[in-house]
Amino acid sequence: MNGFRAVKSFPMETFSLSEDPSSCKILRRSDVEKDVETIGSYVLLIGDKVICLSLAQASIYLYNSRSNEYITRLEYSKSLATCFGTIASFDNIAVVGYENGDILLWNLDNPSVYLCKLVDIGKRAHQSRICCLRSTLKECPRIISLSSDGIIKVWNLSRFSCDCKNLRSSMVLEKTFPAHPSKVCCFDVSRDGNQLVTGSNDGSVRVWDMKDLKECCLLLGHIAPVTAVSFYLPSSSSVVISGGADETIRLWNCLSGDCVLLLSSLMIPRGFIFVENNLLFAYSNSSLGFVWNLSYGQCLAQVTLHEKDNGNTTSLNIQTSTWDNIGLDYHEYQVFIPALDGSIFIWNCYSLVQKWKEFVPLKELFEVGIDWKETQTPKMTGSSGVELENPIQTKDSSPPYEQSDIYNIQNVLRLREQRLCAEKQSICQQRRELELWAKNLEESKKALEDLYNYRVENLENKAKILNDLYREISLSRCSNALTIHNIIHKEN
Repeated sequence: MNGFRAVKSFPMETFSLSEDPSSCKILRRSDVEKDVETIGSYVLLIGDKVICLSLAQASIYLYNSRSNEYITRLEYSKSLATCFGTIASFDNIAVVGYENGDILLWNLDNPSVYLCKLVDIGKRAHQSRICCLRSTLKECPRIISLSSDGIIKVWNLSRFSCDCKNLRSSMVLEKTFPAHPSKVCCFDVSRDGNQLVTGSNDGSVRVWDMKDLKECCLLLGHIAPVTAVSFYLPSSSSVVISGGADETIRLWNCLSGDCVLLLSSLMIPRGFIFVENNLLFAYSNSSLGFVWNLSYGQCLAQVTLHEKDNGNTTSLNIQTSTWDNIGLDYHEYQVFIPALDGSIFIWNCYSLVQKWKEFVPLKELFEVGIDWKETQTPKMTGSSGVELENPIQTKDSSPPYEQSDIYNIQNVLRLREQRLCAEKQSICQQRRELELWAKNLEESKKALEDLYNYRVENLENKAKILNDLYREISLSRCSNALTIHNIIHKEN
């Protein structure tokens, strides 16, 4: 495959939010304790307001991002909220999906009651739990919804207005995607609304044309369910990034259908945030996130999401196992992180991004095993065919590792030491597992032999008992026959 690179990279830096408390602030209700709870569910920035879905509290909480004040709770008694989205044309409308398949629109300026409901021929929007909601650009406002049964629907809101007298008629079900060969786990829509990418339970990634609902490209490579998909850069619909339960991140060229970059993600990705053109923040349902340089396939930093409160460090762990249970948001170097109690952690990642923005690796960082000149980063083109700018690549043909400084060399040495320690620990762990496995195998073998001997002995005893019983029955029958014969003979 031309231009393909497979990289397994350990992070060059470990960073914790507790190490820099000034970079993190908290939006919290007054009735919530100060102890940090488990991260979970969704958070979304809509205009100057932030909404957070707390599955533990079964509620959606609304905050003002400017004043950092708690406003109210969005209440719907018929079902529990499972996800939400927004309409690109409005900065005060929240679209919320529920467990029973309802999709409601809320006016955040007047959140006491929901604005309206999406319906499909007089029924609910979906017949099962809503998993994911996305919207398109302002020029053609649409909402794309995904339910737990894998059905994707497209809703046209081009005539929608908060002042519209007949709100229901202004929201039309435009399309329903055809059935997929396997259940859809996640999806994303391009900014222009012309293409949709889906990740399935069978490990496939598919790109669809939104106009005629035809499959444009089938991307195969994941060997486990796909847990996160996204278009690379807002202006591009020809490059897709995906993450799977096989703990890999893949960068795809949709024009050729080739995987141009394969990363060992060190965790199961649940979502992606593009903080810069070449910097990717991948997060999972654990306390960890990783910052990647996609131009070189290098893992730059491991971010531990936890807070230091009153001298006690409390980790923000996510203990749920479903794939559609967490969603972070990003805006102008601020990462919004939800908590199970409905609080919101806002992490300012500006300093971290500036530190690694102009990173240039040494040749020792590459584990591909071929020369750098033969492994140039593949050119990425947008939907218009214009080559995307890559600020990291140098104009001359000299390898970039010649420009590295002493600090970069120290990072390489430290990285090598970490890899050796990790490999040593892995070998020791594998040896212990093999010894335990061999011991268990011997014990299982002995137990099976004892069980076999016990069952054979039981069968022999049962056979002996049956033979004795059969003999007694035969003797009894003979005795009874003889007695009957004597009685008949006497009567005659």
